[in-house]
Amino acid sequence: MPDRFFPLARGYVITSPYGWRDLDGQREFHAGTDFGFDGGSGGKPVYAVQAGTVIYAGAASGFGGPDPAGWVVIDSDDSQGGGVFIYGHVVREVAVGDRVVAGQRIAMINSDSRTNGGVAPHLHLAHCTFAYSDTDRDDPMPYLQGAKYPGEGTPSGFTFFSDVSEFQDFVDDRYPYRILTIRSNDGDYRDRKFQENYARAVRMFDSGKLDVLGVYFYWRPNWQTCVDVHRSMIGNPHPRIFSMIDVESGYGNENLGDQSTALNQTYDALARWLGNPKRVLAYANRNDFTTMWRSRPSGLRVIGAGYPDDPRLPGQIAHQYTNGVITGGGPLGAAPFGNCDMNKTPLSVADFAAAVGVSIPPPTGGGGDGGEPTSGSLWDKLGDLWRYVRDHLNTLIPTR
Repeated sequence: MPDRFFPLARGYVITSPYGWRDLDGQREFHAGTDFGFDGGSGGKPVYAVQAGTVIYAGAASGFGGPDPAGWVVIDSDDSQGGGVFIYGHVVREVAVGDRVVAGQRIAMINSDSRTNGGVAPHLHLAHCTFAYSDTDRDDPMPYLQGAKYPGEGTPSGFTFFSDVSEFQDFVDDRYPYRILTIRSNDGDYRDRKFQENYARAVRMFDSGKLDVLGVYFYWRPNWQTCVDVHRSMIGNPHPRIFSMIDVESGYGNENLGDQSTALNQTYDALARWLGNPKRVLAYANRNDFTTMWRSRPSGLRVIGAGYPDDPRLPGQIAHQYTNGVITGGGPLGAAPFGNCDMNKTPLSVADFAAAVGVSIPPPTGGGGDGGEPTSGSLWDKLGDLWRYVRDHLNTLIPTR
């Protein structure tokens, strides 16, 4: 059975079931189930029952409100559970085309009772067995048999990782994910926690607690200084790191316009240093990416920022979905940092590593993407050592 979650947190009540009912003296068929909470439901978060793709979101007849209020409709293929779930009387937090996972926050209940006929704010959940239909809707409750409660199980289908700097605590073994990104510098300003974070991350590589590390810097027009400081702080780059160019228009970078020439020079310098252009990524929101870096290298991989909407940038392999405050379909942070910038990718850890030009040793059994690897045989360990030496040598050999 695919993962399924209740659409509201634990403690909800059914305010109106599926089937015939009397409403204001009129007999009508209610083609869905209404959920709410005693004491008021306005503003309460709504979660995806199962994984799928958003096919409608925003204003909708019968569900009220201008965009983003109204509804969210999510279509699932057979592997995700099949059918279509409709979430009505909500304010959306996702957009058409977004892929969502079971248990992901997708909306909140609209607080304006005028959008649902004047009754108390609630969630209307409906289900279509095959494709979306205005009329062919069945009872959604049987599909919730065995479902988990939101927040009591991690949404499946994504790999998560944190993005931190001197504003968070140092990383340690409590960090639960296999990928991490840390800041090295902002122009010529050196992040005060970088050296310790980097040393700890390398030790986590060695102990099997971490697989991939991204090191990013806030890009400035004096790009050569940015690169020089970045390289000097890292020293001899570990074979499991990638560099990331943080392209943002604020904090002194206002009104720069198209910086493609300088950004391409930045990219080329890092690619030569690391020996593989795949190990150089960009980070940006949609506006800054399309304004500041209009002409980009072929194959550039990107972490796109958007809270909560996915910007779906060209070359995007991950989405920074939250700044630790705005929800976007996943954890708002991770130990030991607390709330922080968080990213998610549909790629497995191994596939993400390959996409950024990093080779990681295969698990020696029992670990998985989020767990701790178990110790393997002597031959496994010798193989891991050989791969580490091979990858390390590759970074020292210049490529054309």
